[in-house]
Amino acid sequence: MTPVPSSPIAEDRLFGQIADVNQDGSRIVIALEQLFLDEEANQAAIADGVLEPGNSLPNPIYIRDLHRQAELPLSESLVVQMNTTGTPDLESVEPAEFITQFRQAHAKGQYFGWYWFFVADGQVVRIEQQYVP
Repeated sequence: MTPVPSSPIAEDRLFGQIADVNQDGSRIVIALEQLFLDEEANQAAIADGVLEPGNSLPNPIYIRDLHRQAELPLSESLVVQMNTTGTPDLESVEPAEFITQFRQAHAKGQYFGWYWFFVADGQVVRIEQQYVP
């Protein structure tokens, strides 16, 4: 993937997966993606050649890999909310625990989910896991 400049980030909300967190946990690398729901999901999948015209996705969710990354600092007051119950409900998780969970999953090559990254003043201030049924 090609990294995008770490600043300035024009968006105040980014979507994607975590690609990496630096050693001291102060910076995050986000693999940028786009989330499509319902009919937009079908149209995006058709446009990407993943779905034949006239067909529908079995679950109307489609995630497009943008083949770009963003590296941003994490706020000292970072708030993290994850789906820990298998339902759409989110629960607060301590940032250090979140980073530990990511590193453990990443080391094992395990999927760690999709997230919304909320950016203010050039840094990630909030991370929320996207529920995907």
